Amino acid sequence: MRHLPLLFVLAAVGACSGGGGDTPPAVVGDPQQVNPLPIETVLRAGMIPVIAPVGAGEDGGSYNVNADTAAGAIAGAMKAIRLLLLTDVVGVLDKEGNLLPNLTVPEVKAL
Repeated sequence: MRHLPLLFVLAAVGACSGGGGDTPPAVVGDPQQVNPLPIETVLRAGMIPVIAPVGAGEDGGSYNVNADTAAGAIAGAMKAIRLLLLTDVVGVLDKEGNLLPNLTVPEVKAL
């Protein structure tokens, strides 16, 4: 059995509340900036980064970040050409409820 190290990366976020360290778990922030250097370092070392979607607010507090939002911000910061999300939902649906199996950046922005 191979033991893999875990990496927890904190991305700076703008928070919905100024509660600091006492912020309830229900308060969620949106990523404002991501430092890709720790992730790139882990990848260059041949390891798989495991990232907890937690961000540091301007007030020094820790904030939950939705995992899909964090993944998108990380992919953008790393200039990824593709983002694959494994979820327990069917996927992105159009206004008629039809599954959209592939989306381009302009199509996402149009949603």
